[in-house]
Amino acid sequence: MNLPTVPDAERFVLASILMEPSHMDDARKKLDISDFSEERHRRIWKYLCQLYDTREPIGVDTLYLAMQKAGDHEIAPLSYLIDMDLGLPQLSNIDAYVQKVTDTSMRRRILVSFRQIAARAADLSDPLPQIIEQFEKNISDLVDESVRGAELISTRQLLETLGIEKLLGPRIMSGLQIPWPTLNKSLCGLQPGQLIVLLAETMRGKTSFALQIATKAALHSTSPLIWTLEMSPYSMYRRLVAQISGVAPEHRPNELTFQERDSQREAVVRLNDCPVWFDTTSDSVAAFIASMRKFRRQNRFGLAVVDYLQLIRSDGNRNRAEEVSDNSRSLKKAAMDLQIPILVLSQVDRASVKGDGEIGLHSAKNSGDIENDADVLLWIQGKEFSRDEPTDVKLHVGKQREGPAGFNVPMRFHPNTQTFQEFGD
Repeated sequence: MNLPTVPDAERFVLASILMEPSHMDDARKKLDISDFSEERHRRIWKYLCQLYDTREPIGVDTLYLAMQKAGDHEIAPLSYLIDMDLGLPQLSNIDAYVQKVTDTSMRRRILVSFRQIAARAADLSDPLPQIIEQFEKNISDLVDESVRGAELISTRQLLETLGIEKLLGPRIMSGLQIPWPTLNKSLCGLQPGQLIVLLAETMRGKTSFALQIATKAALHSTSPLIWTLEMSPYSMYRRLVAQISGVAPEHRPNELTFQERDSQREAVVRLNDCPVWFDTTSDSVAAFIASMRKFRRQNRFGLAVVDYLQLIRSDGNRNRAEEVSDNSRSLKKAAMDLQIPILVLSQVDRASVKGDGEIGLHSAKNSGDIENDADVLLWIQGKEFSRDEPTDVKLHVGKQREGPAGFNVPMRFHPNTQTFQEFGD
């Protein structure tokens, strides 16, 4: 099957620019050299971009001279450049031609992508999980490519759209509410499009902290999705029930009081009415992003949790730090695209922890880029947790793009119910 092409539309785009160089302002944002199917059109576009980027005059003569200097004039001789406008309407609609060229280019990309996947699928020696991962990545890349050339927005448009009170007024409690009043107030909730990163050493309550936020979201009719790479949904469910009921999960039924049994039953009912969702099958960021898109079509999606960043599978072909950085950046893009907060749990690089045990901005394991991608960076600071007695800890706000940072929120961790509680709450 041949790939679709629209050579006349490509020619009309180039001819319209030569006739009216100001058309290049929009075309330069929306078109890429790969959008042109004919080699001579790709070469013409290449030199038009060079003229435009160096602010040289655009015309048939300057274009041909540039191509001649580079030795590319034979592929598109002067006679072809002069006759490119043959058949072009007197009132040309370059936007329509550009749209036709980009649409057709996208169709070619889709066909090539699916042919590659089909060829891999036909090879029984090629592992199926890797084929599916590549398939999901190809779709994600195509979606990102489809929004190329998005319109810009000016300060005037911001003022007209949002109004002066919204733009200059104080921050308001507008995001997803979290269980701790002081922290909630300082963050104004978790905002759509934010990447929130929580750092902590092993066995310092990262998962419990995230589950408390997910429970709060679920009980307020906002569906949370947890990508669990370490704990089973069974273990997380027991912990959720303990957090809601206040009853330690290790107690046997015959050891519970009537009040404790009622509290457990009530917690089960609440989780049944307002469920927390788990993703245990995604094994890559691309797969999880595809899972989130599907989940959003079926639920009132309001929060995603990744537990945890360093457990995302490596493809074995790149430096581990580079891969973790790529994963954090992809999750940030997904948060902005889906307009939900994504909470990412991260291990601490023990080598980066100071002698007094203090965690810092650059303490995320395997990557120095996580703190760059994060809109909010939190970490749990404190001594090793006791299995039997509550432990006092500090929840440190190390970074916040649009609010205060560099302060601690004193908390107490209760090991029996796996919950964090603010002092004074």
